Amino acid sequence: IKSLYQIILEAGGPYPVQLSGGEPTTRDDLPDIVALGKEMGFDYIQINTHGIRLAQDKEYLKRLKESGADLIYLQFDGISDDVYRYTRGANLFNLKLQAIKNCAETKIGVLLVPVLIPGVNEHQTGEIIKFAKEWIPVVKGVHFQPISYFGRYPNEPKDEDRITIPDVLKAIEAQTEGEIKVENFVPRRRKESVCGFSGFFVLTEKGELVATTNFKIPRTPIMGSGCINLKESPAEHVRRFTRERGRFIEPKEYKSPPGSWQRFLERAKTHYLSISGMPFQDAWTVDLQRLQGCCIHVVSPDRRLIPFCAFYLTSLNGERLHQESIQSEAAFVP
Repeated sequence: IKSLYQIILEAGGPYPVQLSGGEPTTRDDLPDIVALGKEMGFDYIQINTHGIRLAQDKEYLKRLKESGADLIYLQFDGISDDVYRYTRGANLFNLKLQAIKNCAETKIGVLLVPVLIPGVNEHQTGEIIKFAKEWIPVVKGVHFQPISYFGRYPNEPKDEDRITIPDVLKAIEAQTEGEIKVENFVPRRRKESVCGFSGFFVLTEKGELVATTNFKIPRTPIMGSGCINLKESPAEHVRRFTRERGRFIEPKEYKSPPGSWQRFLERAKTHYLSISGMPFQDAWTVDLQRLQGCCIHVVSPDRRLIPFCAFYLTSLNGERLHQESIQSEAAFVP
């Protein structure tokens, strides 16, 4: 594992790292792996997890926090058990809720990560955002992942089996009743608008989300928001935003009067929500230009950084299509 961290450093890091799996919390030594990364100079480490152990073992979560873990990247497909019975085969909502409660008590940030599936949970898009609002400031954002067809799947997916970025954005606007609008989101960069989208919102004291990103205005940095800084490359922008906004920040007593612009800026430091999405490529949608511009990579045991979507491409029967794909316990790296 130390050698995998070293590969990232040799590639120009330290970059933000996500420890993934499988399910990484099955390892009792995961806090030691986090601590090792911190000792080697990595200043930002996420844990990608379904959250079950974090719900059931608060001491383990505390160890992760003390070892230097910055964020829990939490699988979160919906706000009702019928969704989880379909996607994960069990009633999991109460465990997800308990994991978030434990993270709030431990003071470690959470990013909710729903996989959106037609006919299963796309109707809960707005409810997921509403749920996230209620858990600010511990919940830092929602990252939607329109379903991609990795692994064993019995039939070639049809158009109706997919959700596109425009579908997600329209659902967000409709299901939040216009509180959040399509125009509040920006792409990574214009020519990669099919790769992902993001928006940055501040929660006012009235309980409303106010966008600081807008596709129709010049995209210059606003309060470290999701707007694109033209002085940075997209990858550099993502890394900076992740480090600055992807962790729990302790709210402080406000010094400015209610309703003032200064009060809004103070609140924006802690009470914000990042809403983003990325439809990962599968064998039917793979685009070589997107892979060449990818900023999320898997570290392979043979010492290579492989674009995430390329690493996980599979055939219908679940066979990896990457020529030398090897199961790895490593991270993928923004």
